[in-house]
Amino acid sequence: MIPLLRAHDFAYRGSDPEVCMRRILAILAAATLAVLVLPGNASANHSWIGYHRARTSNPFTLQLGDNVDSKWDTYLATSSD
Repeated sequence: MIPLLRAHDFAYRGSDPEVCMRRILAILAAATLAVLVLPGNASANHSWIGYHRARTSNPFTLQLGDNVDSKWDTYLATSSD
């Protein structure tokens, strides 16, 4: 039979068993928190198995609005080409 951990098993000479029990509980709480907070091994598979929908023509036209300052006009002209 495996003996259970008792507070006086971890006690220093002259230390209070209640203090030792609090120390044990604090260590267990910190270990539990570490397990819950630290990320585990995350894995994902986002493969679509080569799925691709080919379009034969461009079905829509994008409307580009000129709602920028004049200093942005060169960038707007570049993006609209």
